[in-house]
Amino acid sequence: MPVLKASLALLGEAVLAGTFGFWAMEKGLGTLLDSFYFTLVTVAMVG
Repeated sequence: MPVLKASLALLGEAVLAGTFGFWAMEKGLGTLLDSFYFTLVTVAMVG
């Protein structure tokens, strides 16, 4: 169970970092929700 918690925590941190990264770098992207969507799509397709 500790491995699952650590894995989910790492995934959550990656999604947060990706969301804020997209938002900071792509000024024409829109809202934070749009950045979150793009992060989830990227993680789902590449990861």
